[in-house]
Amino acid sequence: DSPLLEIPLVGNFRLPRVDLGFVEFQVTRFMVMELVVAALILLIIIPLVRHVTRRPVTKGAFLNAFEAILLFIRDGVARPAIGGHDADAFLPYLWTVFLFVLFCNLLGMIPGGASATGNINVTVVLALMTFFTVVVAGMKKMGPAGFWLGLVPKMDVPAILKPFLWGLMFVIEIAGLFIRHIVLSVRLFANMLAGHIVLAVILGFIILGAFFTEFAGRVFEGAQAAIADYFGWFLILTVNIALVVCLYLALGPYGAVRLGAQTERPQYGLLSWVSMMFSAGIGIGLLYWGVAEPLTHYANPPIGDPETVAAAEQAMVLSFLHWGIHGWAVYGIVGLSLAYFHYRKGLPLSVRSALYPIIGERIYGPWGHLVDVLAVFGTMFGIVTSLGLGVMQINSGLTSLFGIPS
Repeated sequence: DSPLLEIPLVGNFRLPRVDLGFVEFQVTRFMVMELVVAALILLIIIPLVRHVTRRPVTKGAFLNAFEAILLFIRDGVARPAIGGHDADAFLPYLWTVFLFVLFCNLLGMIPGGASATGNINVTVVLALMTFFTVVVAGMKKMGPAGFWLGLVPKMDVPAILKPFLWGLMFVIEIAGLFIRHIVLSVRLFANMLAGHIVLAVILGFIILGAFFTEFAGRVFEGAQAAIADYFGWFLILTVNIALVVCLYLALGPYGAVRLGAQTERPQYGLLSWVSMMFSAGIGIGLLYWGVAEPLTHYANPPIGDPETVAAAEQAMVLSFLHWGIHGWAVYGIVGLSLAYFHYRKGLPLSVRSALYPIIGERIYGPWGHLVDVLAVFGTMFGIVTSLGLGVMQINSGLTSLFGIPS
């Protein structure tokens, strides 16, 4: 943390020290950001509550978006985790904490801003708040004695051992209650820290490409050439293995496994699913490269002379390879992994869940974080590549048609 508050295009301001007589402390930028987050939450929650009390039906994109978020926390997080409608009593607290963490993260992405949840002290306070909320709610429902005595399960042991074992189990359960919330604070801090590292690296690549274009071009071209030269065989082998696995899963005994509960039915028909997958998978790619890719291979074939019959045949073979079933096999492996482990096994909707049969509960630890971080980078580079190639093609067309400089 820092006592300096940075305001872009204005400068840095040193925050004051506050003396309340019985305590003196330094105001920091995290404190300022927390106050900003609290103001944002009030600005959203109060109008939303007033609107809901006056109108049972939410109207408007802004209010509908926040209603969808709040309902997801209720139906997708609170009720499944806590159980039934008992979770509704915790919803105001859960909503507030969620919005607090969300806005802290968003403020951390703004130049000059800072994410308070990147400070371990803040995550510890959030964990303590959750701990006391659980304890107070439990004592309110079961009574103080019922709550604390109910921590120890019923033990079917000899009477002479019961007092000693009960006392030992009570201490273990109390320690476990504290440890769970300590682990919660550490995990939240680790997630925030990992998110900040990912954003910093992505921002670094953006700055590298924007301000050091020639150097970035040499670095990326060298990396691409090295990967193609040394790992091209691995890419080809992996894609073919993915194709074989997908065909086996589709045509073999596992083809009847539902990607959801056994009694659930598909939400859309076969034609709708195929249309959505086609549009999301290769729709935009075919729009830009359906003609450009074969012509590119025809003019610059990897093997042989350009602009020949052999080059034309090779161009179509390569285009069908890139846009045929091999590409769909890669999409299918990732989509099946996400869908099966989330909708069938109830695991998080992230790439780490696909490793659950291999590393088990460790997907929630450093290895799982690493996999998700690599997935974020892979997604980022894939999107940037697609957008970059599309922009280059649009720019080339504008240059040819209207003389706009590239």
